Amino acid sequence: INNLITPILFVQLLMSGIEICLTGYAMLDNGAAIIDELKFMFYFISMTVEILLFCWPSEILVQESEGVGHVVYFNVPWYKLSPIHRKHLCLMIIRSQRYCSITALTFKALSIQTLTNVSNHFFNFSNQIYNRPITIRIQNLIRTLAILKQKLKCK
Repeated sequence: INNLITPILFVQLLMSGIEICLTGYAMLDNGAAIIDELKFMFYFISMTVEILLFCWPSEILVQESEGVGHVVYFNVPWYKLSPIHRKHLCLMIIRSQRYCSITALTFKALSIQTLTNVSNHFFNFSNQIYNRPITIRIQNLIRTLAILKQKLKCK
């Protein structure tokens, strides 16, 4: 399954990442009207949710596969079993120490932590590029609302 799905996930995550970056750039652009900024914000949120929908099942898979060894050790009365069954349980515990995951072309395991790291890098990058005080953004918003109000009065 992993060999079949990883190229698809890689392309999807790559394209979603590019769309998020371009949408973030458009949101931070000075010339965008408030309505355009809202459109970009909703599109940005939808792209982030789309990536979340890919990362969430993988996160569940990682958590469940990490818990297999714990469940086998604490919930199975292995000390009452025959030596061959104990050996099989030990092999299960050893195998479960390396968790299963879904990757995007073996680059990175998809998980909520990966999504959080990517989001943090994006916001840090956009903050460094567009390091402007919030007052400028508020002034632009007020100016845009005043222009819209004047246009509505003229009609």
